[in-house]
Order: sequence, then C-alpha cells, then structure tokens
Amino acid sequence: MSRRANVERRRFDALGEPLERNRERRAEERRATPRLPQRLWIADPVEGGVEKVFEGEVGLGGASWSALFPPLSNELEVRFRVPTSSEELRAQAKVIALQARGGETHVRVTFTDFALKSELALARYLDERTTSVAA
Repeated sequence: MSRRANVERRRFDALGEPLERNRERRAEERRATPRLPQRLWIADPVEGGVEKVFEGEVGLGGASWSALFPPLSNELEVRFRVPTSSEELRAQAKVIALQARGGETHVRVTFTDFALKSELALARYLDERTTSVAA
C-alpha cells in the first residue's frame, strides 16, 4: 500500500479553493454549443480515404456517430452539408473517444482544422435551429 493512500488530500488547502467534484461538473452542460442531427461523410486515410456515410450529430467543436467498427486512424476527414450553406463543409478531426454501445462503437471527434467560412456557416445553422426550437 502506498504511503499516499492514508493521506486525506481533500483537507489540504493547497489550491486555496474547494475542489470541484466530478458529479458537480457532470450536472452542468459541458458543451459550449448544441449538437444537431446531421448526415456525415467520414474518410479514414488508413482505409484509403474511402468515405462512409453515417447519421450522427455535429456541433461547432466536433461531431459524433455510431459505427459497427471503430475507425482505424485517429485523424479523420468529416464532411457534411447544412441548408444555410451552398457549399459542403469539411473539417479535419481527431478521435477523442470510442465507446461500445449495444454492439456498435460510438465515435466522438473534435475538429482540428475547420475553415473559418465553414465554421461561421455551421454557427449560423446551429443558431437558427436552436432559436427556432426554443421559440
């Protein structure tokens, strides 16, 4: 047993403020922007860049979808269309989480390279959709 196991670290006042507990963090909304359902075209360079189509969710920071198999690469290209833009939106993305869910793998990615024009088009679309739902 390590010597640290017997020390009650929560009582130390090293930070000068109380520690935030995981349960409290989870109670709050962690995303800065909402995610909306979207058809996604995902290209995995390890699989030769061949695109696969998934129904998923997209937000300003990233996207998520479920697949039978996880991607082979950690770096993917994500493409999608929004009605408010005449152009297809493309983003380079990095896999941040893989979760097994009912025989499928839920994939979450964060956008690493997203053109400003595309990001603004997505932001307008998200804003229009969320304000129309709230009204």
